Parts: sequence; structure tokens; C-alpha cells
Amino acid sequence: RLRAVGQQGMIGRPVPIMPTITNYFEFEVSLLGIKPRIWRRFLLRSSSNFHELHDTIQKAGGWWDYHLYEFRSSDGQKRLAVSPYDEPWDENEPAVPVGGAVKLGEHFLQPGDTCIYLYDFGDHWEHLVELKAIQRLPGRTRRHLLGGERAFPHEDCGGTDGYYQCLEAFRISEKELAALDEETREELLSTREWFGNWDP
Repeated sequence: RLRAVGQQGMIGRPVPIMPTITNYFEFEVSLLGIKPRIWRRFLLRSSSNFHELHDTIQKAGGWWDYHLYEFRSSDGQKRLAVSPYDEPWDENEPAVPVGGAVKLGEHFLQPGDTCIYLYDFGDHWEHLVELKAIQRLPGRTRRHLLGGERAFPHEDCGGTDGYYQCLEAFRISEKELAALDEETREELLSTREWFGNWDP
């Protein structure tokens, strides 16, 4: 008679449990127009879509996901995917699919492929998204942060100019503040109070 196959197999030997292997895209995202460079590197399942890439950039960078977004080709000429809340400015514009409807694999085919991620159409934060590697790794994790440097700008700080004003307000000493004219001093103090415990 045949024994039932269980954890010990048919004749008492342990059945090896094979680890789950997941395909990942390894991305590096850099904020454009800011020096020193602000960047994050992370793994994201290759089966993910552009909305999941948006969400991962938001989490990795500390953005608050308050605003619309879109992904564009590296030359800026083609819109690849947009926020589900985006409404076209011109009815004659060709329809652009929402991020959740476009798989990353439709655009990212090999390491070195890039696109532009635009977040907050007012502050206009542009990020370069680059596929650094395609990996097969054990585990089921949906995404994993690998590294990065420097804090992303405070949400709604006013774009690049506002970011540099936040930096100045963060770094200036009390002695340097005292030497400024009253209007500039009050502006920097107000900025410092506004961003609270943000640390670049």
C-alpha cells in the first residue's frame, strides 16, 4: 500500500521546502535640480504598476502623497501614466492611462532605462527614475528600501527656491540672524517655525 504523502514524504524522508523566488526591479530615484543630490534606492516587484512605483517613491522619500503625479519619458515628450485624480487640461489631448493600469515592465525593459516622475504640479518636483538592475531574490516582500542620502524637501515648501530658503533657515546661526535686517530675519524665523522638526 502507498502511504499518504505528508511532510515526511512517501518513505519517511523530509520533503525539502523550496524558497519563494521573486523578481524585482532595483530602482534609483534622484530629485532633480537639487545639490547635494537627494536620492533613494529600493527594490520593487517587477510585476508592479506605475501607481505602486509612485507610492514607493512617496514612502521612500517621505512625501505625504497630497498632490497629483505623472510619469513621463526621459525626454519629457510622452506621458506614460498619471494620477487617477488627474483631469486633462485640453479635451483634445490624447488620453493617458492611470498609473494603476500600466505595468512597469511595459516601459522598463533593461537596466539603464529611465523615466521622469513629476510630483506636485505646483512645486514641480521632478525625479529621475532609473532601473539599475533586475534581480531574482528569495522572499515575498513587495518592496524594500536599500539606501539613500538626505531628506526630501518639506511638502509644500514652494519648489526649489523654497527648499533652499528652508535650508538657509535651518542652518543659520543666532549670531547671523541678529545681523540681518528685520524683514529677512522674521521671514527666516517664520520659515523655521513652519517646517518644525524637518531636518535636511
